[in-house]
Amino acid sequence: MIRNVTLLIVVALLGLSAFTNTQTNTSTFSADKPLLLIQEDYHANLSATHEAIQKLSAMSRSAEKGQTDLNDLQKQLLATRLAFKKVEFFLDYFDPYLVTKSINGAPLPKLEPHVPEINVIQPNGLQTLDELIFSDDPKATLAEIIPLANKLENVFSDAKAYQLKKQFQHRYVFEALRYGVIRVFTLGLTGFDTPGSVNAIPEAIAAMEAMHQTLKAYENITPEIHQSALEILLEKYQNGIVYLQSHQDFDQFDRLHFLTTYTNPIYAALYDFQESLNVEFPDEVDPTLSAHNYHSKNLFDDDFFNTAFYTEVAQSDLKDPKKIELGKLLFFDPVLSKSVSMSCASCHHPEKAFTDGLPKSQSNQAGKFTKRNAPTLVNSAYSTRYFWDLREYDLERQIKHVVHDSLEFNIDFLDLAERLKGSATYLEKFKAAYGNRDKYGISTWSISNALAAYVNSLSSFNSEFDQYVKGQRPTIEPAVQRGFNLFMGKGACGTCHFAPVFNGTVPPYYQDSESEVLGVLVNYDTLNPILDEDIGRLGNSLPGEEAEHFWRSFKTVTVRNVALSAPYMHNGGFETLAEVMDFYNRGGGAGMGLDVPHQTLPDAPLNLSQREVDDMIAFMESLTDVADFQDVPTELPRFESHPEWDNRVVYGQ
Repeated sequence: MIRNVTLLIVVALLGLSAFTNTQTNTSTFSADKPLLLIQEDYHANLSATHEAIQKLSAMSRSAEKGQTDLNDLQKQLLATRLAFKKVEFFLDYFDPYLVTKSINGAPLPKLEPHVPEINVIQPNGLQTLDELIFSDDPKATLAEIIPLANKLENVFSDAKAYQLKKQFQHRYVFEALRYGVIRVFTLGLTGFDTPGSVNAIPEAIAAMEAMHQTLKAYENITPEIHQSALEILLEKYQNGIVYLQSHQDFDQFDRLHFLTTYTNPIYAALYDFQESLNVEFPDEVDPTLSAHNYHSKNLFDDDFFNTAFYTEVAQSDLKDPKKIELGKLLFFDPVLSKSVSMSCASCHHPEKAFTDGLPKSQSNQAGKFTKRNAPTLVNSAYSTRYFWDLREYDLERQIKHVVHDSLEFNIDFLDLAERLKGSATYLEKFKAAYGNRDKYGISTWSISNALAAYVNSLSSFNSEFDQYVKGQRPTIEPAVQRGFNLFMGKGACGTCHFAPVFNGTVPPYYQDSESEVLGVLVNYDTLNPILDEDIGRLGNSLPGEEAEHFWRSFKTVTVRNVALSAPYMHNGGFETLAEVMDFYNRGGGAGMGLDVPHQTLPDAPLNLSQREVDDMIAFMESLTDVADFQDVPTELPRFESHPEWDNRVVYGQ
């Protein structure tokens, strides 16, 4: 489909294919020809991948009989994965659920969504096979490998039959390519895709080559005025491929250089080329809001995400300055609590990245604390689930848990609304923000909505690191560069804390937020480690998540502003980043000899040196970015109905 309707009509009247060069009228773009070439190439790669999977399945069966050497089985797995990388960016674009569930999802148990019972899908697909076939003793895992390879063969056979019927459009091509670029950097080069073989860079080469080949279909077909842009784009791909080919050491690979020199420029150039051809963008065809803002030009742009997708709050509300300002006032006002002594800011201090510096937050009762640590609110909106145990899906509804909790605000929303109506200032501000609904709009919804708008506004990608990646800062400390490369490579942090937010929201579509089982300790004690007893996600009271593998599973929160948010983990059991890094370096609880069923963190030591640990901490500290959020209310609204409340404490005074 074409965005320029007038051009399309003219072309049709002239009997030409779309995209005529109107300047010279000497070069005509055939809208169908590149799509036919791309489809033919995709179909050929699907067949090659299918054949490779069939061979892998057959070799796994013959290996059990001793007829195939295990080294040959490993080589075939690598060849199969390389073949898959040539179709993944299209296959995952067309059917992401199938790919995640059965072809190349993380080697972890999953829950079947939208079913009336708990149905656990055991690990399967190429990542699981990669982990098993490249295990310390692949012969011992053959009994697991064979049925998985057979299942993959059947699944891919059905997928191939369906994909061969797909009708391509130009926008599908460009969208798949852009998400493919994100995937290569965030899931490929980090090692996420290759947990056993760590064959990440050769796979990145295969994916980049396939995307480059797809773009070549537009050569000598597009109008001459667009050829130079295409040539530049193809050159960027080719240079990126050459760089990968000449830098294949996984641990030493310079991911920051690749991000700034190849990933981001290609990501932007694909958008520009799509726009130049008048190929429509996703939001011009489908009004459904996506997590990723397709109009962004850099993976670290301020607007890389559509925040309304996560918060489920209307964009008009999220961006309304009156609602944000009202939410800010409510956030710092103790009148929200029954005792008129606790505000949101009691546990979320702006100068501490909206944490409180305590292992577990102070409750409304002296000397008594809440169950868990207060996580940062900065960039917290970029998540599809809220709280450490992921018990809430919606930012507005997340607030009700705090309001109702007996250890926190301990008040009913209806009582709170009536309370706020006793202030002329609040009546005026709610009326300005929400109109005359329900006596100037003070209601459960408007209170939650205003608070959600303010929390959502606590978003920023303007740290020193962000500025460097976006070209706004010419240099960055060498330790930060080394630390980022370690974080996204050898340290394996980037396989759970995904760029650019560095939280558990999974690329390339960023529509699912993960939790992890780490085997967190009660406190940092390497001699006598004791496992924390909090059951985490398993106890979040959501019937559909009462699955054994969620035992001690907790949300993967962002490491942005982590320099300000100590102590760490859900229980605040680690006082410093050095302690946290040592815990990960040892392989978590299981790596320290504790019994941690379903630990998702690999239990093998990372073998990071002290300098490497220091560099990773330097990188995380470079993500500090809270300067824009330090302006807090200096006075609170008066209450004519309860003048004694006018003595309540203003935050920081």
